[in-house]
This record gives sequence, C-alpha cells and structure tokens, in this order.
Amino acid sequence: MTDPEFQEKVLEKLEIIVERQAIIKTVLLGANGDTGLVGKVDDVCKSNNDLNGKFKLLVGVLIGSGVLAGSTAGILKLIGG
Repeated sequence: MTDPEFQEKVLEKLEIIVERQAIIKTVLLGANGDTGLVGKVDDVCKSNNDLNGKFKLLVGVLIGSGVLAGSTAGILKLIGG
C-alpha cells in the first residue's frame, strides 16, 4: 500500500529524531554525574536566593546602625542646601 522508499525515508528521519532527542535529554538532565542544564539553573537559583538573603541582612544592619539613614540624610542636606 505504501512505497518502500517512502517507508525507508520515514525510518531514517525517525532515527535522526531519536538521536537528537537523546542529545537534548543529555544536555538538559545531564549524564555521568553531570547535573545538566536543569541542575545548573537550580544551582544559580539557590545561589541567588542566598545572595538575596545576605543583601537584605546587610541593608538591615546598615539601617540599624544608622549608617544608611545618616548617609541618606546627609546627601539630602547637601542637595537641598
């Protein structure tokens, strides 16, 4: 019912698709202990969250010690007067 040459071409295309899908899966999920792209993005997100927490702590310490508020008031005083 179908042409044998057409079936052969379809099978060749399917083999190519399966090979490329395996490569994409390896890049995304990793192999041989590598975390892949998904793992690297997860690491960056965790690092960003840690940095965000440290930044908030630093701002809190600076405000609490008066350094940040005092500097802001001094700058406003210089600009205004």
